[in-house]
Amino acid sequence: MTAQGSALRRVALVLGTIGLLIALYLTVLHYSTVVPLVCSQSGLVNCERVITSPQSVWFGAPVAGVGFAWFVVTLVWWLRSGPAAPPWLAGVRLGWAVLGAVTVVYLVYVELVELRHLCLWCSGLHVIILTLLVLSILAHPTRRPAS
Repeated sequence: MTAQGSALRRVALVLGTIGLLIALYLTVLHYSTVVPLVCSQSGLVNCERVITSPQSVWFGAPVAGVGFAWFVVTLVWWLRSGPAAPPWLAGVRLGWAVLGAVTVVYLVYVELVELRHLCLWCSGLHVIILTLLVLSILAHPTRRPAS
């Protein structure tokens, strides 16, 4: 693994861990009334409206819980990357990151168009997921033509 690859991996692991913790916080908020919501609850930024909306649940699970699972898998893919990583791993990691980015586009649409409110915690996760996509692209091996 190159020095650049190692640096990308470290950044991805830090961002993935931060994302995992934010998703865990939002998941706990979904199930608990004891944990306080630390976010604006009025105006355009209204985390409570977003995280308690009908769109915040997919197939009975909170979207934040789905995000938590996504970050767990993401961290596994990045932890497995390294000098001994199987060749297929970079492609799987990139595909997983694309899936996350597509989901982010959908969720931002839901926030802006359907709910007309934003959640700053969710927006933070969206930025992290999109950044992880960029890191996956940068870390993806490219074939160079033979000279």
